[in-house]
Amino acid sequence: MNQFNDLLRVVNLSVTFSQTKGQLFKAIDNINLTIKKGEIVGLVGESGCGKTTLGRTIIRLQKEDCGSIYLEDTDLCSLKQSQLRSIRAKMQMIFQNPYSSLNPRMSIFDTIAEAIRGNLRTSQKADRVAELMLSTGLDPDMMNKFPHEFSGGQRQRIAIARALAAEPSLIIADEPVSSLDVSVQAQILNTLKKLHAAFSFTMLFISHDLAVVRYICDKVAVMYKGTIVESGPSQSIFKTPQHSYTRALLTAVPRPDPGYKKAENG
Repeated sequence: MNQFNDLLRVVNLSVTFSQTKGQLFKAIDNINLTIKKGEIVGLVGESGCGKTTLGRTIIRLQKEDCGSIYLEDTDLCSLKQSQLRSIRAKMQMIFQNPYSSLNPRMSIFDTIAEAIRGNLRTSQKADRVAELMLSTGLDPDMMNKFPHEFSGGQRQRIAIARALAAEPSLIIADEPVSSLDVSVQAQILNTLKKLHAAFSFTMLFISHDLAVVRYICDKVAVMYKGTIVESGPSQSIFKTPQHSYTRALLTAVPRPDPGYKKAENG
């Protein structure tokens, strides 16, 4: 039984991919990770280290070789597809590219309303969509427009609103600001912080950028070549990094302060 308010526990998880000429590549090697309810945990590392594979495996878009993934007390790895359907709404993903993650044929109303649980009338769904759009910094009067009519930052706000619509237990954000202009990144990060304060959701925030992770995350796990080499509270990781790879990441040029104010265009 979960006695410590752990929402997510990844235990001895490994994932192997087949490469050309029959060679095998271990994308995830015996990963252990715990996230408590209400935490934002950053998973950081360079491209190709296995961060996205871990996120996709947790949310069951990728099959593991071995190990367990517990959402509260349920081992997701032991569930059949039919059993997973009932629990998928509890896990939502915000993808890196807001241009490809939204269906271009669906209006913003339909995109967000599709994720709302419960048998609501259309007018009730419209009220809920408007509330979610307002909370993410969007104009509810634009809910009948389509994705191509929005900027990249606005599209990512739509993706965030869609994730929140399902009232999930866990949100996995996979590089949610890396494809955006730097000033828009700051706006999206501030929106996520505001929403976290309001809704207290739990999030695994995947990024290659330690400056971004430092701004938004309570804890940090540093990933290198498929393994987690260091983890702990953000403050200790940034003040006294123990692993040489973490220290190398910290030498990267920091992004501008997310508190920077600019005319809203994202």
